[in-house]
Amino acid sequence: GLLLPALPTISGDLSISPTRAQWYVSIYLLGFAGSQLVYGPLSDAWGRRPVLLLGLLVTLMGALLCLWGQQSAAVILIGRLLQGIGAGSTSVLGRAMIRDQFEGKQLSVAISYVGIAAAFTPMIAPFVGGYLSHHYGWQLLFSAMAGYIALIWLIMFVCFAETRQGGRSSIGMTQILEGYRTLLKDRYFLGYAGLNCLFFCLFMLLVSVMPYLLQQRIGMDASDYGRWSLLPALCIMLGSFLSNLLRHRLNEEQRLRLSFGLLFSAAVIYALAPMSLGWLITAHCVFAAAFGIGFMMSNSCLLTPYKGNSGAVSALAGCLQMLLASVGTVVLIKVGVTTPLKIGAVMLVAMVGCLLLHKLATSLAAEPPLILTER
Repeated sequence: GLLLPALPTISGDLSISPTRAQWYVSIYLLGFAGSQLVYGPLSDAWGRRPVLLLGLLVTLMGALLCLWGQQSAAVILIGRLLQGIGAGSTSVLGRAMIRDQFEGKQLSVAISYVGIAAAFTPMIAPFVGGYLSHHYGWQLLFSAMAGYIALIWLIMFVCFAETRQGGRSSIGMTQILEGYRTLLKDRYFLGYAGLNCLFFCLFMLLVSVMPYLLQQRIGMDASDYGRWSLLPALCIMLGSFLSNLLRHRLNEEQRLRLSFGLLFSAAVIYALAPMSLGWLITAHCVFAAAFGIGFMMSNSCLLTPYKGNSGAVSALAGCLQMLLASVGTVVLIKVGVTTPLKIGAVMLVAMVGCLLLHKLATSLAAEPPLILTER
């Protein structure tokens, strides 16, 4: 998020094309997605604390490499890859540690609070990155990243206590692959992981298309769009708050169905409403509320039965979410899903997919087994 506003300036200063500069984001996401598959099982076997501290150190090395080689486009690319590889640990272990600590309704509440933070962070990071790069130069962004990561590592080293119960166990590549193979045959996992992917893919699609619609079709300038983009982020947070408020009246499955209803409403508004600023903002905010409820609840439901191997579950779900959503967004834009009518049609198809995946996940009476076992 910090780096996004500075990409045009980096492109000019390093004399590289905008497409090549975009790789500083893409290579980060590639490392972020793939590395989760390693961190999850390792944390199930060795504990959350050592794996998290290791991942943060890799991230810090990547930021320092970018800072040291700030005049070299190739060195920055390698540094960004290292940052992504290290940061994958935080995504996996954040969810796994929550699962270690909470059960039942408390689990969904904890995940919703994390969702609120996840909505706030991308809302504020581009503003901070834009301010720092404009007034002090984009090189300072890597100093800010390195300082922030070093502070987090120090806090975790001093204050963070292990959340995984039990001692260390040995684990090999065969065991890791067998665990993932078993999960990929588990209908419960596939159902809720699929819901995560669908919601996140729609989110990525709108993040990619809405700037075009509002700036080129409606006539907003970049400054206006930046201020407007705060509103959907606020609606995501409100959706998470609403989910919390309703937890005493509606169970997790009922709240998920509420998110499907909001998704249907957003699809109808997109498909039928005229091309105007008010209608587009309304549709996007309704979707944001659906995302704030549905994405968080599907994460909560996904993790609930898996305690002994929540790291592996979080890793595989996170990797699939990132990779499939990224590829799906590129494909949808490539085939021309860039108008409100087509966005609404895609949302309707996605809503049907949500219903089918939810039915798949809830078709089993028994809870799924724990996949990772000690040798």
